[in-house]
Amino acid sequence: TTVDGIDEILLAGAFGSNIDIASAITVGLLPKVEREKVRFIFNSSGLGACMALASADFYRATEQTMSRMEYIELSSLKDFQKRFIRSMLFV
Repeated sequence: TTVDGIDEILLAGAFGSNIDIASAITVGLLPKVEREKVRFIFNSSGLGACMALASADFYRATEQTMSRMEYIELSSLKDFQKRFIRSMLFV
């Protein structure tokens, strides 16, 4: 995926709601995208649960989305720890 392929970046929870977008882009935490593409959604898990309870259609759509997801345990990937620590140096 290139930056051109990114339509929107959603930042959730307390972590996401307290990020300074410009600083996050500067240090490489977020890709270099237009500020308008970044949105805060705060308590996304709670909101999603409420929406799923309130709408059978939303619940079905969520199930379809989940069936296309793949869980990847990053710590089991070869060299992940080394790459992760090296990336934390922000150089």
